[in-house]
Amino acid sequence: MLVIRALALVSALVVASAPARGASCEEPLSTIYAKVAPAVVSIQATKINKARPDRRFETIVGSGFLIEGDGHALTNAHVVDGAASIVATLDTGEKVPTRVLALDSVLDLALLKLHVPTPQAVVRLGESGGVRVGDDVVTIGNPIGLEQTMTRGIVSAINRVLPSLSAEEPMLQTDAPINPGNSGGPLLDRCGAVIGINTLFSEDARNIGFAIPIDAVKVALKSLKDSGRVVRPWLGLQGRTLEPSLGNVVRMPVTAGFLVEVVEDGSPAERAGLRGGHLSISVQGEDYLLGGDIVTAVNGSPVRTREDFGARVKLLKVGQRARLTIFRDGTARDVTLNVAGRDIVGFVNEARQAVRDIEASLAGTGMSIESSGALGPRDGEHIDAMVGRLAAHLRENPDDADGWKLLGRSYMVLGRFPEAVDAYARAAQRSPRDAQLLTDFADALAMTRGEK
Repeated sequence: MLVIRALALVSALVVASAPARGASCEEPLSTIYAKVAPAVVSIQATKINKARPDRRFETIVGSGFLIEGDGHALTNAHVVDGAASIVATLDTGEKVPTRVLALDSVLDLALLKLHVPTPQAVVRLGESGGVRVGDDVVTIGNPIGLEQTMTRGIVSAINRVLPSLSAEEPMLQTDAPINPGNSGGPLLDRCGAVIGINTLFSEDARNIGFAIPIDAVKVALKSLKDSGRVVRPWLGLQGRTLEPSLGNVVRMPVTAGFLVEVVEDGSPAERAGLRGGHLSISVQGEDYLLGGDIVTAVNGSPVRTREDFGARVKLLKVGQRARLTIFRDGTARDVTLNVAGRDIVGFVNEARQAVRDIEASLAGTGMSIESSGALGPRDGEHIDAMVGRLAAHLRENPDDADGWKLLGRSYMVLGRFPEAVDAYARAAQRSPRDAQLLTDFADALAMTRGEK
């Protein structure tokens, strides 16, 4: 009987036409649940912690949802990445073996294949571009292991960029309760369509959760299906927003734009002759590396902030020629370069292994990330949120060397290697005799340069 019900839902969900974009839906919540819950699954991923002989096996619980009747499903990468085994529990209670087909650690997205015995109900992927603050939303997932739990709320904010995420993808913010175990589950509109994938929540406040917009998921999903990875346009520039008022302080010609602080070795930017900074200064608690180029436009589109620069780069295509307008030595000029591609997943996996190796080397010494307590559980569920908390702590306590070390390790796990280098450098300034720190610092430098 349950199988028949699932088949009927597949037919209804696939054949029924989607509401026109902009149409208002007021489906009863019970109806949405009845339609969508059969396509939501619970994910149990078993991971091996080599650094903890007393706690060798760890189980990560998350959520996911089926997008194709043959068992293809989506969840968060942090739920399943590095898992030795994965089991999914269907709405019927049946447990099925599951494997990872592809993942994108940057967007925190994983494509799974559930080995289902019969065709399954699927969700309908909606659109996140038209989502407005105040729209009603619901979630269905497995918070703290309580399977098929529905919660409701509203969209609290859109285009929320979180510094703790390596992709810097604008997120949807919601007050719908999202708890451990909801990761990877769907955020639904009142039409029952998926508009986001729940990915993290704030431990510092109640009812503040975030979801990856489904429009960004669709773009990444196509690449994951076609090639098993997501290759992003890469220029090889690191930097920050520069306000023109800074010129009054440093007494040098500057303009509003993206200040280039680091040009990565072997990058398109290096080959095109772009310059990074060489003069380190601190102004009102903000650190700058001055002397580098200032990007003011990409292909004619103005750049005034770091966010502007990131958004312009995302629109570039691997292999195309891009024109950067830069400000150097008081004058504007154009520089043309070839856009390269970078597969971040390989770097992230190597970084994770590097961190595991470091932790293994610390085993028996009494020193570990877990024993410090600053990062909380090392099960991948909270590390994104913890980075934000740790960064906030360090803004108030900049001389905390251990805090900078932990931030560096966290960035390594997230694949944000240049930021790991910066964090380790700050730690080394405050604890120059820490041999383990210097080893970690060298690992971060090697990962940034692609030497490991």
